[in-house]
Amino acid sequence: YLEIVHGEIAATLSDEQLSFLGIAYDNVELLRDLVEDLILLGALETGIADLESEPCELGDVVAAACDAIGARARASAVSLENRAGSKIGIVVAHPEKLQDAVERVLDNAVRFTSAGGSVTVRCSADADRLQVTVDDTGIGLDSQQLELAFDVMTQLHRKPGDSRQGHGLGLPVALAVVRAFGGDIGATSAPGEGSTFRIELPAAETQTG
Repeated sequence: YLEIVHGEIAATLSDEQLSFLGIAYDNVELLRDLVEDLILLGALETGIADLESEPCELGDVVAAACDAIGARARASAVSLENRAGSKIGIVVAHPEKLQDAVERVLDNAVRFTSAGGSVTVRCSADADRLQVTVDDTGIGLDSQQLELAFDVMTQLHRKPGDSRQGHGLGLPVALAVVRAFGGDIGATSAPGEGSTFRIELPAAETQTG
């Protein structure tokens, strides 16, 4: 209905009224995203999520995630560099959902990295595990904050009016998605020294063997 109002009567509204309408629409979008994330998290935790998995190249997933977050990084004057390489290894996962999980980790890194900082993505592989590492030069977390990083609805740097605020579900959803594919996410950090998030997944041979 807000879209209809904006499309049909926008020309008759004052700049102030248009501003109010824009704020209302942005808030509705945030609420929609929150509800969708809560539904997805519930579906993952109860095992009813649609996770039709297939073999996929992790390098392609990481590249697509970096492309999706690239514009946000540029708008924040944060350098986002993908050093993962195109051929990392094959994992068995739902490509779009795994990409979304990587995007959430990248978005968190960009969100809490100041202008002029950097986010760097690397990958490594051993006999049975593949790892995506996201290093940032952001504000970092202390040990207590790090313990809460994947708790639902926890916003670790919440300040009134801070444009970096999300709704506290990005990392929990990413963790639930990755665990659904047999993987895990870990993190290390220190205040003022940035953070490192590591996404680990079993190689396809391990999952299917």
